[in-house]
Amino acid sequence: TFGVIVESARSRLEARSSASFLKSSDQTVEVDRIDYDFGFSGEYQMETAVWSMDLASSKQSVRDTEFDDTGRFASDAQRRRHSADVAWQQELSELTSVTLSGDYQKVIYSGNNFSDFWDGSVRLGLDRQFSERLTIGISTAAERFRPEGPMGFPRDFYRAGISGIYVFSDRTVVEFGAGAVYFDDNIDSSVSASASVGLTHQTEFVTFFINGSRDIAPSGDGVLRRSTSVSGSFTYQFAETLDLGLNSSFRTSSFSVSGGFGDTDAIDASPRLGWQVTRNIKMQITYRWRRLKRSGLQGWISSNSAFLEIGYNF
Repeated sequence: TFGVIVESARSRLEARSSASFLKSSDQTVEVDRIDYDFGFSGEYQMETAVWSMDLASSKQSVRDTEFDDTGRFASDAQRRRHSADVAWQQELSELTSVTLSGDYQKVIYSGNNFSDFWDGSVRLGLDRQFSERLTIGISTAAERFRPEGPMGFPRDFYRAGISGIYVFSDRTVVEFGAGAVYFDDNIDSSVSASASVGLTHQTEFVTFFINGSRDIAPSGDGVLRRSTSVSGSFTYQFAETLDLGLNSSFRTSSFSVSGGFGDTDAIDASPRLGWQVTRNIKMQITYRWRRLKRSGLQGWISSNSAFLEIGYNF
């Protein structure tokens, strides 16, 4: 992993990159591969406006990307994703701002069991700070999903919602949101609900975060998936150079239209131990346990993996 940040009084540029090599002991089960993730982001501040952008490109094995999506991760296929995001935020007053943003992604699979797709959206939002503790925003968006192949279901849909941030104290923050997703295309005309709530609590030694959400997102199955998830993270700094953490999540998803392979339930838990060896060097050991249940198959599928990461801060 390598990154560079260049800052000035009004601008910030960041380039980031990471790559990993996997050597398999059994080429019939999994072939050797190189994964990568490259990105470039920038931000420019004017007197009453902020312009930002982000470009990214990555390649990963479907064993890492499809566990809680399509559920088809027992494959040597690779998933490539290219994305671009731009945003313009304009202050209307000291307490009110408007944001216009757009994003685009293209996802390409090397295997035949998946559907390549592109997805793009345009969003307009208005945020107002009502007090030092409460900020409320409203937004609307139009999105287009276009899978490739005869089995895909292309869809156009629209979003409208309200979101907010409430600061209980210097240590506790709650973020929430609720909205509706409206479909109006040649498949059907329907409305689906979306919602999210998150709590962050931080003390001198402990950082805790929990989030619950329900939303609709593109999928490598060639359809949109409705998903409900609960996730959380916990970090305990029990010594000046040692920290212990846990990330966990549960996600259940289903197709927004009939057809496809089926529903999935996924559980993910990753305990970790970090050690700040020196001022510039940090080591982290992570164990990841995952379980998946997919309609059409009996029982649960399990996955176990362990990682050793060594980071150097220049």
